[in-house]
Amino acid sequence: MPEDEVELIDYLRVVWKRRWLIAGGTLACMIAALAVSYGLPKVYQGSVILETGKIYSLTRGDQQEKTELVEDPKNMEVLLKSDGMLYEMKKHLGSDEDIKALRKAITIDVKANPLIVISLKMQDRQAIIDGLTFMADRMISEHQKRYEAIIQKLDQDLSVALNKMKHPAEKITENNLKREQILAKIQGIAHKQEQIRHKIHVNASKLEQLKEKIKNIETQILVENKQIETDHAYGKTVEDQIKAVTEAVAESKKRMSQLNMNKVSPMEILFLQTTLQNYELRLTDLKREINDLKQREDERQKQISERQKQIADLRSQMNDLESQNSEYEIYIRDLDATNADLKIQIHD
Repeated sequence: MPEDEVELIDYLRVVWKRRWLIAGGTLACMIAALAVSYGLPKVYQGSVILETGKIYSLTRGDQQEKTELVEDPKNMEVLLKSDGMLYEMKKHLGSDEDIKALRKAITIDVKANPLIVISLKMQDRQAIIDGLTFMADRMISEHQKRYEAIIQKLDQDLSVALNKMKHPAEKITENNLKREQILAKIQGIAHKQEQIRHKIHVNASKLEQLKEKIKNIETQILVENKQIETDHAYGKTVEDQIKAVTEAVAESKKRMSQLNMNKVSPMEILFLQTTLQNYELRLTDLKREINDLKQREDERQKQISERQKQIADLRSQMNDLESQNSEYEIYIRDLDATNADLKIQIHD
């Protein structure tokens, strides 16, 4: 309806009417933001870019230059953020910050090898400079130690190489003799490994035979258990028959005790006595059958127990064979390692 429509001019009138309230609120927010910004302590950040040390060497084959890093940059990150390192840095700076806050202030970014960017956020600019300098010096010191160790190793290798070159002819003869000895050892090791692998194969065959025996015995035990279950079910039926026959015997005895011998014919008395005897004979047979079932169950349980002992003995034999094979495998690996060392000696 036209009377319900609100024109834009109506909104503008409302805004104009509240213009001082809007302007005052905006100004108050600006003043509060300015106060908060001046109240917060200033935090500075500094960064330093370091390059991981490199080692240049020549490969023996094609004499090409090979470059290796002295240290994995990620390992340096772990070192620079370790508790011991941070404690030393805190002591060096004379800072009151705890180790956790100091670790959080350090950011280490591993760029493309071998560059590492170390950043530090603190309120004191001089502390940032000192902290970055301390970490850079520590990293350089760690690399310097590795350089010195590598140089020492190279000096030792060079000294050994020079000593080897003093008497070439004698050294060649000696090396040839050692080579023959090493080759003989390698052949001996190969023969031992072949023998051990044959033993492992024999043990594996024995294990399969033992598994088959255990499987057969378990099948026999399963058959015995099923037979026991069948006998239990049949025994339940026999017990029910015994109960019924016992009740019939009691009923027959009761009837005979209630008869008046003078009024009952001899034929009826004879019939009742014969029926009672038949019931008693049937009861005796049923009880004998129950005893037979129990004896058979005891025998089967004894057989099951003996077969379980057989299985335990067979499993013990399997464990011994598996343990022996494990020892053989370890021995083969040791021989492989010895073989590899001997082959390295031949190449050297």
